[in-house]
Amino acid sequence: MSDLLRVENLAVEFRTMAGTTRAVNGLSFRVEPGKTVAIVGESGSGKSVTAQAIMGILPPIARRLDGRILFQEKGASAVDLAGLDTRSKEFAAIRGARISMIFQEPTTSFSAYHTIGDQIGEALKIHRGADDKTARKAAVEGLAAVGFPNPETKVDAYPFELSGGLCQRAMIAMAMICKPALLIADEPTTALDVTVQAEILKLMKAMQEANGTAILLIAHDLGVVANMADEMVVVHHGKAMEAGTAADLFAEPRHPYLKALLAAVPRFDMLPGERLTPIREIKVDMAAAGARRTALGRGKDARAGAEGEVLLMVRGIEKGFTSRSETSWFKKAKAPSSLAVAGVDLDIRRGECLGLVGESGCGKTTLSKIIVRSIEADAGSVEMAGDGGRIDVLKLEGEPLRDWRRRVQYVFQNPYSALNPRMTVLSILSEPLVIHGIGDTKSRRARVSELLRLVGLDDSHMNRYPHSFSGGQRQRLGIARALALEPELIIFDEPVSALDVSIQAQILNLLRDLRSALGLTYLFISHNLAVVDYLADRIAVMAAGRIVELAPREALFRNALHPYTKALIAAVPQPDPSRRLDFARISLERQSDPCAWAAPFGADKTGEPHLVKIGPGHFVRAQKDLAMPVSLPPMPASKGELGGRTPGEHAEIARALAIDPKGEPVVHLDFETGTLDGWSVRRLVGPHSARVQGEVKRVGTKACRFELRPGDRVSQGIRAELRDWYNAPFETDTWYGFATYLAEDFAPPRETGVVLAQWHDQARLGDPSGKPPLAIRYLDGRLRFTGAASPVASPDPETVHLFHETAEVALGRWMDFVFRIHWSRHGPSEIDAFLDGKPLFSFRGPLGYPNEDQAPYFKLGLYASGPIETPLVGYHDNYSRGPGYDAVDPARVHRLAVGAVAVTEPA
Repeated sequence: MSDLLRVENLAVEFRTMAGTTRAVNGLSFRVEPGKTVAIVGESGSGKSVTAQAIMGILPPIARRLDGRILFQEKGASAVDLAGLDTRSKEFAAIRGARISMIFQEPTTSFSAYHTIGDQIGEALKIHRGADDKTARKAAVEGLAAVGFPNPETKVDAYPFELSGGLCQRAMIAMAMICKPALLIADEPTTALDVTVQAEILKLMKAMQEANGTAILLIAHDLGVVANMADEMVVVHHGKAMEAGTAADLFAEPRHPYLKALLAAVPRFDMLPGERLTPIREIKVDMAAAGARRTALGRGKDARAGAEGEVLLMVRGIEKGFTSRSETSWFKKAKAPSSLAVAGVDLDIRRGECLGLVGESGCGKTTLSKIIVRSIEADAGSVEMAGDGGRIDVLKLEGEPLRDWRRRVQYVFQNPYSALNPRMTVLSILSEPLVIHGIGDTKSRRARVSELLRLVGLDDSHMNRYPHSFSGGQRQRLGIARALALEPELIIFDEPVSALDVSIQAQILNLLRDLRSALGLTYLFISHNLAVVDYLADRIAVMAAGRIVELAPREALFRNALHPYTKALIAAVPQPDPSRRLDFARISLERQSDPCAWAAPFGADKTGEPHLVKIGPGHFVRAQKDLAMPVSLPPMPASKGELGGRTPGEHAEIARALAIDPKGEPVVHLDFETGTLDGWSVRRLVGPHSARVQGEVKRVGTKACRFELRPGDRVSQGIRAELRDWYNAPFETDTWYGFATYLAEDFAPPRETGVVLAQWHDQARLGDPSGKPPLAIRYLDGRLRFTGAASPVASPDPETVHLFHETAEVALGRWMDFVFRIHWSRHGPSEIDAFLDGKPLFSFRGPLGYPNEDQAPYFKLGLYASGPIETPLVGYHDNYSRGPGYDAVDPARVHRLAVGAVAVTEPA
């Protein structure tokens, strides 16, 4: 296959009064027809300059020194774009028609004086000679193709009337209107929310497949690259550090720079306490910060009693806005037509980081500005703990308000516009001290010096202006300014959304360290769930001005309930090509519209839903308490046992899930305590069905004996089992291990299988339960490993797997089972099975039920799916769940100390 675009030894430099800078230095790569190639690197690595050179739009101070840019469509001769005059008709015929570009900031890339339709149609007029009517019709069709609501009317809208996501869709429509052979996308989703980003990526994929367009993707977001790219070129200082297929480079990066980029990306599967590794770490004197904390009376002993108390209490906050179209000179302003914040209740505890997530326009920033008194609320209260009790913040005036402002500070989203360009760093950081009359000139300078060191800068920066700093350095200055008055609470409004991945890691690590060293409390606002997961203790999810879910970080990602929360989590791109987003499941419709939320999450005839508690610290906005049996949807009389579960059993599961205490990712249950404690929930039938004993054991001194008796029927069959309700994270490896002993006289009736262990779907309450995605069954002397997959959980799934079947197994001995399972919500799942330390089978493909919200949980015991005439007895021992084979090996003794790593010893 011939290359559509080939860049050979490209070199570009910038000549300014300050000197000469080589932006691109001998860069070479190719783009094949219909493929996506990503250029990856930090800001300043030469990515955008390369795109500008291809498009012939380099700024006047730039000069191409060397290289060729060969563009060749099928059936045509190659054209060296580098050799063409960028103002020539030949280049103009290619630019915009055969090669088009999507720019990073859509709202500033359009002309503010022309409608969207005029600007989209202009390309057709220039390159195809279309008249006004044809161009308008094509513009409407283009907007419809990219999911524009009401394209017939929106075609006449101006860019400032559209959101960032709609502007980016309009830019895609304009770029694709002439069906180009190559689309250059320069950071097309950097400024967008995670759900809008997923929609834009879906649109780009759809347009690529429809028109056969190749894409040159420029990005620093490795999650976006992993979901879009076929090939990657990793660029640093204008040079290619590593190149190859995306799958190979993500799976086995070789160059230290690419390894460093990957290590700087926040991931959902990070271990507790694990830190991001930025390419250049910020050196901060945290010992000095700790001394400052003690001097302020925030030392460990001084704050021990206050840790966890409610510092700020928000109740019933409402704020509405009226658009200019609803007012006039002659009419009184109407009541607000839309609520930006609608009845928000929120507590911020001292010493914690509370994450506030949601799409743009959901009310996050409005709520934060109400808290700091930048905007007046229409209703509600904000109270903050003080020395003499709670302070009503919204009623403060004059000097009390001025004093209170020292306790709460704000860090803004855009580091480029948050600092006064006409003030030096010394003036910027000392200004809060001057305003509040703190210290004299000498002491203020000393405080500025201290603040600079605290954020990893030094005294030499004092007399410099903001324009001489990078984005990451400017954000550090913003943090230093917020720390100047030694506040108790700092509100961060999207502080890293404009930064590339390595600088983002620097800032996130800095925020972690400062919070620990200074005893600070954070309200961290973001739409990036991976970033919030890295910093926050608890997370509040906001949509349409409402808090729709609030939970501890682990609980939210393990057991999200609200449909909007699920949509946010499902739209997060992972930096792994094997775990790409399922674009078929991503809708172009807004998931934040309350009208789209089905019962019990939407409003009904009884009114708006409210926050109800469904677990420890876990609240969801719903009509009824989901943890109670009354929350179950009504079931038709003809379906009294949906999927084999009665309404009472569904209620039992609801109660079990509500009291699931921890769900740690590493668990060992060896029965050495002599009890069945250690399981989050027990499900036993009869006093004889499961008991700890010491006569038959694998390791240690005790194991668990399970017995089935003919009369002990539960649900679909006769069973005695223990359940581990833990739902492993999707898209990550989880290992399970356990030992099973079947006596020589273990003899179920012919053609009656006995399940020894299984992973079962976590069906929503009231919904049918499907066949187990993975089960181990003893049947007629053999072990059978079976499973099922289907788009929707059902007792009769579309796909039934027989992964493996052994020859007749010898009884009267312990069998050691180990499984590596990678549950995937949308893509293929994976299983590696081991028996007695040897590989048994491997599987990669569809597994489970994508409509389920959580990965399957584990059940251990005996379960006879057919009738039995005499009791059956089996034994299980040394069940473990952990990160690798050694951590779950049933032949080893596992000891897990509180707060420590698991220790294994040979039996």
